[in-house]
Amino acid sequence: MRKKNEKKNRGWIILGLWVLAAVLAVAAVLVRQEPPADPAGRPVQTTPPAHGNPAPGTSPQETLPPVTEPPAMVLGSGLEIIDSGKYTGLYMEDGSNELLSDVMMIIVYNNGEQDVQLAEISAEADGEAYRFQLTNLAVGERAVLLDLDRKSSGELTAAALEKAAFFDEPMDLYEDTIKVSGMDGMVNVQNISDEDIAGDIYVYYKYAGEDIYYGGITFRVRVEGGLKAGEIRQIPAGHYNADGCAVVQVTVYD
Repeated sequence: MRKKNEKKNRGWIILGLWVLAAVLAVAAVLVRQEPPADPAGRPVQTTPPAHGNPAPGTSPQETLPPVTEPPAMVLGSGLEIIDSGKYTGLYMEDGSNELLSDVMMIIVYNNGEQDVQLAEISAEADGEAYRFQLTNLAVGERAVLLDLDRKSSGELTAAALEKAAFFDEPMDLYEDTIKVSGMDGMVNVQNISDEDIAGDIYVYYKYAGEDIYYGGITFRVRVEGGLKAGEIRQIPAGHYNADGCAVVQVTVYD
């Protein structure tokens, strides 16, 4: 179970020591987490969290209690903004992982009844307009979203859910059929069942710490042509590292 986040002054600051160290400090909600990998695919090291990352192959949601703090802004359809402020660190939203400072960020929590497939959010702060996009966020999970235009932060005054699409069924990891593991830049996908899989397999993953996702972006790898029973295949995945990513969905086609 994650600890309750300590409330402090508003805003988030990630001080990154490039490749070797990065510290994520949450101003209104303090959280120490594993940030995403640097552009070379190596994890950026931080002060270890108090109780570590979820065990490999498990959903981060299984280790988390529900969010109890009141939302800063209700978007509708079960989505809530629970914090906003300044972000300095690796920019995840376009996959570039460029080191930026003072980017507007919001933290969105899915307090609804369906997993989010895609959501587009507009916001206003100090008279400036912002845009955010969210993908693959399960019920009970939260994610740090960064402005798609990389604009500087401001005091959030308004926000709206412009578009939202939800999965009819909760996202599935196919844990009885598929085992996913990996290393920096590679994902291993194994068919652990007794039957061949003829169709393509897709593995979706996000940057993650012990109780939060980083970025609205979701990455995926494809296993083309399926897998025979017991077969394992290694797929290049430039944004993947075992310590800073979590698998959020697996799809299997017949």
